[in-house]
Amino acid sequence: MKKIYYLGVAFVIFSSFNAQKTRNENDFIPVEITRENGEVENVLMKGIYFPKTKRFQGMVAQSNTKHSIYSTDVVFEYKISSSDEVKKITFNEVKKIKVKDKYDDEIVGYEKLKILELDSKMNLVHKNYVAMLPILYEGKINIYGYDHYLCYNQNESSCSYNTTLLYLKKENDPYAIMPFDLDRVGILNFREVDDRFIAGFRQAGGKCSNFSQYLDQLYKKLDTEGFYATLRKGYPEYMKKMRETANNDNIKGKERKNFIVKAKHDFIMNYYINIIGEYEKNCPY
Repeated sequence: MKKIYYLGVAFVIFSSFNAQKTRNENDFIPVEITRENGEVENVLMKGIYFPKTKRFQGMVAQSNTKHSIYSTDVVFEYKISSSDEVKKITFNEVKKIKVKDKYDDEIVGYEKLKILELDSKMNLVHKNYVAMLPILYEGKINIYGYDHYLCYNQNESSCSYNTTLLYLKKENDPYAIMPFDLDRVGILNFREVDDRFIAGFRQAGGKCSNFSQYLDQLYKKLDTEGFYATLRKGYPEYMKKMRETANNDNIKGKERKNFIVKAKHDFIMNYYINIIGEYEKNCPY
């Protein structure tokens, strides 16, 4: 069954745990841990919940090399109950984490992903980090990712939504991939965006010939119209409609800001989901 999650909504729900205090990654929060050995445990953990990532380096990741922005020895702290002593579990020991609400319902699930990227010669290689990423969409091809914000000081009001960073992985595949890889997008390789985007979906889609043919047609469209022009097609009209909805519903202040961010998030997500929809219609596995 297909499921779609939105982290901004999860943040609102999660904040209701304690109206006197905003939850953040330094709080011990209820989670379900699945260890690499298959053991499942319900604990209170800190350092995992981050529905709004203030910088690209903000995701929970562990580097495979010493020369990286990420640590090589990430450790989570947790308690069995609020009155118990703090224990530690390493990044390598954890496979999945489910964040729970006060009713023990899942808000959002995280999965540890090994990630592939395309190098300068468009060959698939391993990224130098492993990431614990929230799942945003469950289907034949899963979407993982988070909303990325740019901030200009320590005040949250200075933060503005930049984009939603997305990763793809078929359920039983060992690796995920970013079709739009910010690590590889720059002025010098700007023309490779189309190639990387399509190659990312080809990797996620495997050997399904019908999906491959669809991607061939999509590539021609991207090549003719341009990647960003295609991705943003209908975006101005869509956002105008969303702002009109906010005005008509008298949505103001922070609630309005969250509403607009969700609209932008949904626009990007829907583009990916529509492509995955072609896979789900035409590929039996």
